[in-house]
Amino acid sequence: MNTIYCSILSQHLRGEGFAAVLQKSCSQLVQLALAFHQRVTATFLPTAIKFHYIFNLRDLSNIFQGILFCTSECLKTPQDLVKIYLHESNRVYRDKMVEDKDFAVFDKLQSDTVKKFYEDMEETLEVTRAMNMYCHFATGIGEPKYMAVQSWGSLNKTLLEALDSYNEVNAALNLVLFEDAMSHICRINRILESPRGNALLVGVGGSGKQSLTRLAAFISSLEVFQITLKKGYGIPDLKSDLGALYIKAGVKNIGTVLLMTDAQVADEKFLVLVNDLLASGEIPDLFPDDEVENIIGSLRNEVRGQGLMDTRENCWKFFIDRVRRQLKVALCFSPVGSKLRVRSRKFPAVVNCTAIDWFHEWPQEALESVSLRFLQDIEHIQPEVKDSVSKFMAYVHVSVNKTSKDYLANERRYNYTTPKSFLEQIKLYGNLLALKRKDLTSKMERLENGLEKLNSTTAQVDDLKAKLAAQEVELKLKNESADKLIQVVGVETEKVAREKAVADEEEQKVACIAEEVTRKQRDCEEDLAKAEPALIAAQEALNTLNKNNLTELKSFGAPVAAVTNVTAAVMVLTAPGGRVPKDRSWKAAKVMMAKVDAFLDALINFKKEDIHENCLKAIQPYLADPDFRPELVAAKSNAAAGLCSWVINIVKFYEVYCEVEPKRQALNKANAELAAAQEKLSVIKAKINQLNENLAKLTAKFEKATADKLRCQQEAETTARTIALANRLVGGLASENVRWAEAVKSFRHQESTLCGDVLLITAFISYLGYFTKRYRLELMDNSWRPYLSQLKVPIPVTPGLDPLTMLTDDADIAAWQNEGLPADRMSTENATILTSCERWPLMVDPQLQGIKWIKNKYGEELRIIRIGQRGYLDSIERALSVGEVVLIENLEEAVDPVLGPLLGRETIKKGRVRSAHPPRPLDESNLTKQQNGFKITLKTLEDNLLSRLSSASGNFLGDIELVENLEITKRTAAEIEVKVKEAKVTEAEINAAREHYRPAAARGSLLYFIMNDLNKIHPMYQFSLKAFNVVFQNAVLKADPDETLKQRVLNLIDSITSLVFQYTTRGLFECDKLTYTAQLAFQILLMNKEINPKELDFLLRYPVQPGVTSPVDFLSNHSWGGIKVSYCVDL
Repeated sequence: MNTIYCSILSQHLRGEGFAAVLQKSCSQLVQLALAFHQRVTATFLPTAIKFHYIFNLRDLSNIFQGILFCTSECLKTPQDLVKIYLHESNRVYRDKMVEDKDFAVFDKLQSDTVKKFYEDMEETLEVTRAMNMYCHFATGIGEPKYMAVQSWGSLNKTLLEALDSYNEVNAALNLVLFEDAMSHICRINRILESPRGNALLVGVGGSGKQSLTRLAAFISSLEVFQITLKKGYGIPDLKSDLGALYIKAGVKNIGTVLLMTDAQVADEKFLVLVNDLLASGEIPDLFPDDEVENIIGSLRNEVRGQGLMDTRENCWKFFIDRVRRQLKVALCFSPVGSKLRVRSRKFPAVVNCTAIDWFHEWPQEALESVSLRFLQDIEHIQPEVKDSVSKFMAYVHVSVNKTSKDYLANERRYNYTTPKSFLEQIKLYGNLLALKRKDLTSKMERLENGLEKLNSTTAQVDDLKAKLAAQEVELKLKNESADKLIQVVGVETEKVAREKAVADEEEQKVACIAEEVTRKQRDCEEDLAKAEPALIAAQEALNTLNKNNLTELKSFGAPVAAVTNVTAAVMVLTAPGGRVPKDRSWKAAKVMMAKVDAFLDALINFKKEDIHENCLKAIQPYLADPDFRPELVAAKSNAAAGLCSWVINIVKFYEVYCEVEPKRQALNKANAELAAAQEKLSVIKAKINQLNENLAKLTAKFEKATADKLRCQQEAETTARTIALANRLVGGLASENVRWAEAVKSFRHQESTLCGDVLLITAFISYLGYFTKRYRLELMDNSWRPYLSQLKVPIPVTPGLDPLTMLTDDADIAAWQNEGLPADRMSTENATILTSCERWPLMVDPQLQGIKWIKNKYGEELRIIRIGQRGYLDSIERALSVGEVVLIENLEEAVDPVLGPLLGRETIKKGRVRSAHPPRPLDESNLTKQQNGFKITLKTLEDNLLSRLSSASGNFLGDIELVENLEITKRTAAEIEVKVKEAKVTEAEINAAREHYRPAAARGSLLYFIMNDLNKIHPMYQFSLKAFNVVFQNAVLKADPDETLKQRVLNLIDSITSLVFQYTTRGLFECDKLTYTAQLAFQILLMNKEINPKELDFLLRYPVQPGVTSPVDFLSNHSWGGIKVSYCVDL
C-alpha cells in the first residue's frame, strides 16, 4: 500500500512547478495517511446509529485523489502538503461523523498522528484548526483551481457573487452564508468536481441540503434535475426520467446533478434503480432495444475519435463512462428514525459509492447570523435591539434542542426541531410583529378617536345650548305671528259659516221642493202609464189597417149595422172643432174613406190628447152598444174591427189623460218654484265660493306660518334632544372615558414592549406546542425569561407576560369552550397555538379532545380525510380548490411524499363533579355558558360602539342608535356583573361541596396517570381517558351509599381503586401485574404521606458507594456500599 500510494503521489509531484522537497516528503505523508487510516478504522466502529462508520481503501484513495487536485500554486512546502492532507482526511473521515464527541476524538487522534510523523507541526495544526478549507473556486467563479481559501470573508464574497448570478437565471435562493453553510458548499462542490463523485447529504429537513447543492452545482456549471411527484408516479415514470438524464449526460455531454430527497422516494423500489446507477452506472432495462441502437449510433463518431473501434460494446461502454462522469447523484436523506440505516443495508451503494456529508445542528453563531440577516428586513425594531433579538432566537432554538433530549430521556417522546423550524420562527416573528403592531395601532386609533369624539361632544354642548336659546326666541315670534293669523282666519271662517248656514237652509228648501216635484212627476207618470195600454192597443188596431182592407171596407154596398156604427163612431171622434156631423150614413162614411191613404194618415196623426167634449158626448151611445166590440165586428170586417178597437182605446186613453192633467199643471208650477229656489241657491253659493277663496288664502298663509312655527319648534326640540343625547353620551361614557384613556396608555406601553412581547410569544407558538405543562413552564420561566434579562442590550418586554393575553381574549376563549374545548389552561394554550401558527398544525391527540373541538368549531365546513382511504388525494384536491378546512386523521410518522408540496405550502371537559351533587354543576355549566355568551356579546357591543364612534363624521350627536348601543352595553355589563356575583356564590358553594370529594377525585387522578404511564413498560398498554371515565363513573355508581359524608368518600375511594385496578390488570401481562401493583401501592402511600419519598427512592434505586470494602464476612462489598449511602443520606 505504501508503494502504491507513494508512486501515485510522487508521479503527481514530479509535475511542473513542484519543489523537490515535496517529493522527498511523499513517503512520510503516505505513512502518516496509512497509520491514521488504521487508527480511524480501529477507533470509529459501526453501531446501530453510526452504521456508516465503515472505512476502507476507497476512503484512503479518495484522500489522495483530493491531494492530486492541487497544483504547484498551493503546494510549495511540506507544511502545505500536510495541510492539504488534513483537509482531505477531514472531508473523507470527519464529514461522516455524527456527534460532537466524535469530532473531539477525531481531532485529537489526527493531531497526535501528525505529531508522531512530523516535528514542529504545532503551529500548522493551530492554523488548520482555525481555517483549513480548499475548494475549486477559491480564486473566483469560472477559474477552477483547487486552492486554499484565504479567509471566510473572501469565500463569502465569492459565494455571494455566485448566488447573485444564480438568482439572475433561476428561482431565487434566499441564503444566509454563515461559516457552516459556506463549508458545506465547498464540500458538496468538491464531491461534484470529483470523478464519478456522488454525494449523500444527511441532515434533518430544512437544514439547507437542497439549496446548498443547487448553488454548488451552479458553481460547477452543472444543471440540477429533480423528479416531480404526481398522483400515480411509479417505477416506469422514474425510468423515463432517468433515461432522459442518461441521454442528456451520455449523448449530449451535459453535466447534470440528480437531486433526490426523502420525500421523492415515494416507493422504496426507486432506490433499486439509484443503487444500480451509483454502483455501476448501468440500470437494467432502462432503454428499449431500438433506443439502445440509436444511442450507440449517435456515439460511433466520438468513439472513433478516441481511437477506439466503434463496436457495439465499445460504444456502450463509452456511453456509460460518460454518464458516470457527467451525471452526478446527490441524495438528501434524513437521519431521523431507522429508515436510512435500513436503506444502507438494502442498497449498499447508497453509502459505499457516495461521499457522505453529515449536516449537523446549526451552531448558535450560525443561528444568530441567519436570524440577524432576516431581521434586517423587519421594520419597527431598533437597530441596536436586532442583535439581541437574533441572540434570543438562537438561544431559544438551542434550548429547545436540549430540552427535547431531556424530554426523550424522561418521557420517551420525540420532539423534532430542524433549521426549518428556526426559519419559520423568524418568519412568524416578522408577520406576527406586523400584525400585532397593526392591531395595536388600530385599537389605539379607535380609542383615541372615541376619546376625541367624547371631548368634542362636551365642547359642542355649550354651542348647542346657545343655539337652543336663539331657536326659542325665533319660536316665540313665530307663535305670535301665527296667533294673529288664526284670529283673522277665525273671523273669516265664522262669516263663511253664517253664509253657509243660510245656503244650507236654502239648499234644504230646494231639496224639499225637488222632492215634491219628483213625487208629482212620479204620480203623473204612474197615471200616464195606466193609459199606455190603451194607446198601445189603439196603435196596434191602426197597424191592422192598410190600404187593401180599407178599400175592401169602402167597397161594401150596404154593410151591417155593426160596421156602419163603427164608421159613424170614427166620424164623430174625428169631427174637427167638435162639430159632430149629422150625416153619419154609410155614404158619408164612404166619402170619409174616399182617399184611403189620407184617411189612414189622419187616424195615425190624430191628436189623442185633444178630443172635443161634444165628440165625447156624441160617441158614448156607440160605445154603450154591446155589439160595438172588435171581436164581434171582426166577423163582418177586419178593417171595421180595427177601427172599432182604435175608437175604444183612443177614448180610454183620453179619459185617463184628462184625469192626469191637474197633476201636470201642479207639476209645472212646482218646477217653476224649484227653478227659482235653485237660482237663489246658486247666488248664495257663488258668494260662499268667494268667501272660501278668501278664507283659503288666509288659511294658506296661516298654514305657512304654522309650518314655520313647527319647523322652528322641531329644530328646537331636535337641539334639546341632541343636548339630552349628548349629556347621556357623555354621562354614559364617563367611566368609559377613563377606561379608554387608561387603555390607550396601556397600549402605548405595549407598543414600547411589542418587540420583546412578540418575540416571546413567537417562541411560545413555534416550539412549545408538543411539550407538556412542566416543560413549557421550565422553558418559559427558567430559561427564556432569565436569558432576556441577561442580554447586554436589553429587549423591552412586559414583565411576567402571559402569551395568551396577546394571542387571544376572553371572547375567543369563551367561544372555544362553547365549541367543546376543555376549560383547562393547557387546552387553551393548545388552541391558541393552533389558531396562531402559520404552519399546518399537527395535533397529537390521544384522548380525541382536540378533534372533538375542531369538528364542533368548523362544523359542515370541515372535510375529514384518513390517510390511505380510497380517493383521499382527490378529496384533498377538491377541498384545496374550494378552500375547505381539511382534517387528516390517523397520520403516521411517515407522510405520503405527494403531500410534501402541500404541507410545505409550495403552491403557485375535565375535572367536573357530576354525580355527588348533579344540580349544582349543571347550574354552573349553564352559568358558564351564559357568561361566555355575555363576554362575546359585550365585546361585540363595545366593538360596535367604538366602530360607530370611529366612523361617525360631522354631527354624530343625533345618533340615537349610538347612545342606545352604549346603554345596552352598560346594561349588559351590569347584568354580567350580577351574573358574575351569582357565579361566585355558586362557585363557592360548589367548591365547598367539591372539597369534601377531593380525596376521591385525587385518587382517580392518581390511578389514571399510573395507568397512562404503563406504556413505558410496554407500548401495547394504551388506555384512553374516555374509557377511564366510564370505569370511574361505574365505580361512583357502585360505591356503597352512606349518610356520613366522610364514610361516603372512603367508600368512593375504595370503589374507584378496586374497579380501576380490575380494569387495568385485565389488560396486563402476568409479568407486569406485580410491577403495576407495586407502583400503585407506592404511589398511594406517597399520596397519603405514609412513607418517606427518600426511603422509597433508596428502596427502588439502591444507590451504592463504590470502592468500599465490607468489614464483615456476611456482607458483600456491594451491600456495605449501600449501607454507607443509607448512613450518609438523610432519610
